[in-house]
Amino acid sequence: MWHIDNPLKVFSGIREVEDKYTFSLTCIMRKSKYQSFSETDKNDVTKNDVTKNENLSVTDIKIKDPDNPAKLIDATLITMEVL
Repeated sequence: MWHIDNPLKVFSGIREVEDKYTFSLTCIMRKSKYQSFSETDKNDVTKNDVTKNENLSVTDIKIKDPDNPAKLIDATLITMEVL
């Protein structure tokens, strides 16, 4: 039998959420998946240019491969925080 750990536990070293925010969104996906999105989709988040939205950040990271935890894979971390 297998189990799934809480994402806050699995990715605890990648992102720490602070209590000062009223809203915090975290999205982690394989870099290949993020790169498969069109440039319009990447830059047109909620009708705002990502580079102009100071609450939103897109960062390249490395995470454990879900298929082989001994291996690291490239991933993209998208975060948004609102006070």
